[in-house]
Amino acid sequence: MPTPPKHRRKAPKESTLYLGVLSPTGRTLTFYCPYCRGHHHHGWNPVDPVWAITHRGSHCHAPGAPSGYHIGVSRELSAPK
Repeated sequence: MPTPPKHRRKAPKESTLYLGVLSPTGRTLTFYCPYCRGHHHHGWNPVDPVWAITHRGSHCHAPGAPSGYHIGVSRELSAPK
């Protein structure tokens, strides 16, 4: 059985961190991108802790966008209403 990835609680200082909203199933994280002014979606493991910060390759091809970044769940945006 593969070893699960280690999760960070904080992104490294030199890294970009985006916080997003989980889908109702908890399998997709969506966040706003200031480079293309759109939204990007990344898969998310619903069993990961809500404090987890993970590194992902960028989906954005806008000028100046980073090639990778860290993502996590925004507790304010994802809180039940």
